[in-house]
Amino acid sequence: MNTFSVSELNRQVRAELETTFGDVWVEGEISNLARPASGHLYFSLKDNNAQISCALFKGSRYGLKIPMRDIENGIAVRAHGRVSLYEPRGNYQLIVDQIEPAGLGALEQAFKARQAELAAEGLFDMAHKQAIPEHPRTIGLITSASGVAVHDALTTLKRRHPLMPVIIYPSMVQGEGAPAQLIAQIKAANRRAECDLLLLIRGGGSLEDLWAFNDPQLVREIVASRIPIISGIGHEVDVTLADLAADLRAPTPTAAAEQAVPALSDTIRHLAQHLEQIEQRVARHLMHTRQHLGNLEHRLQLQNPVRQLQTHSQRCDELAQRLSHAMQRRISLQRNTLSSLSQRLSIAPVQRRVQRERQAVQNLEQRLGRAMTAKQQHSRERLVYLMQSLHNLSPLNILGRGYAMAFDDQQQVIRSSQDVPPGARIHVHLGEGKLHCDVVRRSKK
Repeated sequence: MNTFSVSELNRQVRAELETTFGDVWVEGEISNLARPASGHLYFSLKDNNAQISCALFKGSRYGLKIPMRDIENGIAVRAHGRVSLYEPRGNYQLIVDQIEPAGLGALEQAFKARQAELAAEGLFDMAHKQAIPEHPRTIGLITSASGVAVHDALTTLKRRHPLMPVIIYPSMVQGEGAPAQLIAQIKAANRRAECDLLLLIRGGGSLEDLWAFNDPQLVREIVASRIPIISGIGHEVDVTLADLAADLRAPTPTAAAEQAVPALSDTIRHLAQHLEQIEQRVARHLMHTRQHLGNLEHRLQLQNPVRQLQTHSQRCDELAQRLSHAMQRRISLQRNTLSSLSQRLSIAPVQRRVQRERQAVQNLEQRLGRAMTAKQQHSRERLVYLMQSLHNLSPLNILGRGYAMAFDDQQQVIRSSQDVPPGARIHVHLGEGKLHCDVVRRSKK
C-alpha cells in the first residue's frame, strides 16, 4: 500500500476533482459571505441539506450578471465554475466565474427556444429588412413617456436636427402588459401614417426587465410594420428578439437617435457643395459649347454659306436658351430648398447661416446670368463676323458684281482661252442665270 504525504494526496484529489467534474452550475443560497481587502469574495452555497465553499476572484467580475457589490447573504443564485480543492487546507470548493439570480437559466432557455422558433419562421431574415430613410420627415418614438430613454433620444435628435418633428407613442416597456401596449402603438403609428421612421427604445435592465421585447407577437408586428423601425433597447451587451427583428439595431437609445437623422449642419454643407458643383458644371458646359462652335467654324463649306451660318446661329441660340432655362430651374430648386429651411429655422445662428447661403446662391445666379449673357453676345458677334467674311469671299457675291465663270462640258473651270478649241460648247455662269455658248474663235487677249 502506498503512503502519501498530505500535499501529494491533496494534489491528486484536486486533479481528480477537476478532471471528473469540470465546469458545473450549482444553485443555492449564499451564506458566510466574506469580503477581504484583496477584492475577492468567499462564501458558501447551501440548500436544506448541505453546503459547499465557494471562491469568486475579482478578475471574474466582468462576466457577472449580478455586480459583486450586490452579492449578499441570503440571496438565491446560480453559480458556474469548476470544482477544485484548496490544497493548503484540504477544503473542497467551487471556483466561481459566473453568477446570476436563481431562475435566470429558465429565462435564457426560453429566450433561445423562442429565437429558434421565430428564426425558423424567417422573421429575422435580411429579406424582411426595410431601408432606413436617409432624410426622414417625421420620427416616432415608441417608449415610456417618463423614462430616461425618451429624454436621451429627444436631446440627441434636437442636437442633430432641431427642426425634426417628433411624435411620442407612449407605452409600458416592462411588465406583463408591456408587449400588448408596444404592439398597439406600432399598429397605431402605421394606421395614422404620420411619420416615416420609428424608434423602439428602452433603457438598460436585467433579462427579466427586458423580457417584454422578447414577445413573439411583438416580433411579428415589427416585421409586419410598413414603417421602418430602428431598435435601441438596453445597453450594447443586451440583445432581444425585437432587436433581431428590427430593420436596424442600435446599441443604445442614444445611438438609435444618432442613426435616425443626419446632422443639419452636414445637410447645409452638402447643399453648399452641390451649388459649387453646379457652377463647375456650367463652366464645363460653356467650355464644351465654345469648342463645339470652333468645330462648326472649321466644318462650314463654301456652298450656301449664309444659309449654313444662319442654321448654326439658330442652333447656338437654342442651346444657350436651353442651358439658361435648365440652370434657372436648378438654381430655383436650390433656392426654394434653402428658403424652406430658412423659414423653418427657429435658432438665430442657423438663420444667419441660411441667410448667408441664400446670398451666396443669389450671387452665383447673378454671376451665371452675366456670364451666360456675355457668352451669348460674344457668340452672336463672332457668327456675324464669320457670316460677313464668308459672304465677301463667296463666288456668288463676286458674280453679283458683274463677273462671270466659264465651265466646259465636264464642269471644269476654264482659266485660259487656249484650253477651249473653236466650235466647243461652254457654259457661262452669271450673277443671275447661265449662258450656253459655242466658241467661234479664240484669242490670247
